[in-house]
Amino acid sequence: TTMSWCGGELVRATAPPSAGVGIDARTRRTSLMRRSVRIMHNCCMGDLLFQSPGKASCSGTSASANMKSSGMGPTDAILLTADLAVITSLTSINLGDNSLGDEGIEVIASAMKGSATCKLETLAAYNNGITEKGAKSVADYLHVTSSLMWIDLRNNNLATNGAQALAPAIAHNGSLTSIHLRGNNLGV
Repeated sequence: TTMSWCGGELVRATAPPSAGVGIDARTRRTSLMRRSVRIMHNCCMGDLLFQSPGKASCSGTSASANMKSSGMGPTDAILLTADLAVITSLTSINLGDNSLGDEGIEVIASAMKGSATCKLETLAAYNNGITEKGAKSVADYLHVTSSLMWIDLRNNNLATNGAQALAPAIAHNGSLTSIHLRGNNLGV
């Protein structure tokens, strides 16, 4: 059980059942990630810190979710998108060092693109096995967002075609100030 102050209230987050009860590691991890986002959504009026594997923090009216190295795959991304698309206070998410692949980044980008309330300013999706196909989904999101200022796609496998898919979206997007593409076999 984790106790945190949130908006003047003490919030209790109980860990999910142990593996001995028949819940596998992925289910427990996804449950913790969803709970961290849900607590962040419900309590973003004060300071909040939710511990691993998904860490959500909140201060005032902005929130961040750190899912770095949490073992997330495409299925986890699909489960997480329902919450990410409606949390109006989420401004930063770190999904780095996971195994999202193209499928995972596609559902995340699509959920944010389809959300009228998404105000994401920073997105880290480095080292996730994203290729040209995933880069096209990120490009589609970049075309419609006016809040994203920083994106980190380092150490994926975007290659030249992925960079070419991103280029028009980067040129079109008026808010993006920093994009990190090192380690993507861009041929430059």
